[in-house]
Amino acid sequence: MHYTLSVINGYPLAEISGGLYLLDTGCPMTGSDGKMKKLIINDDSIMPYTLDKALLKQLELAAGTYVSGIIGLDTVARFGGVMCDKVTKTVTFGHDMPVQDGNEVPLNNGLHFIIKVNDQYATAFLDTGAPLMMVDRHDLLDTSRYTGKVKEPSLSGVLDLEAYKGEAEFGGVKTELTMLKSSKVIMRDGSDVYFSPDAFAKEFYIIDMNGRRVVFK
Repeated sequence: MHYTLSVINGYPLAEISGGLYLLDTGCPMTGSDGKMKKLIINDDSIMPYTLDKALLKQLELAAGTYVSGIIGLDTVARFGGVMCDKVTKTVTFGHDMPVQDGNEVPLNNGLHFIIKVNDQYATAFLDTGAPLMMVDRHDLLDTSRYTGKVKEPSLSGVLDLEAYKGEAEFGGVKTELTMLKSSKVIMRDGSDVYFSPDAFAKEFYIIDMNGRRVVFK
């Protein structure tokens, strides 16, 4: 079953059960604003927890529109994966994902990978809810390419973070992107950087947890 995909400010939003839900592999649990007691995905019932109003406000600030909730990693894992097709503007969960050729990266350690950032190797977490690469290991940043400060919504409120241009390589594909110098108040898992596959995908990306791979093109 396909769901309508909207990408706003770089955030992937799926239209599910009458609301817009942020697809966020960086969030472990699926939650909603409480208006829907259950979400129907692939004819299956998902029981989301109720998100704090302050978090919902930060989601709205980030996406520039009202967000009904978050589709977290638990739901992606439950269905065995997810595909975001930027051409057809659809989101597909689980076994309904079509077979696609593209750049393939093995999924061997959860959503953790080794990538290159400004020609240095770095540990990275695949976070669909991070349209701008978040950099915890600050020596990876090219300080000569500082572009100014940006306002980044977070669980701790809106943060003023330094932004830099840089290059990253994932699955043999290089791209230029904006990188944010992380703040101590942002909770992380110990990775050097956090990035979205959307930054490398022009047509689609697939997080195939059953097939233990990420595919993008």
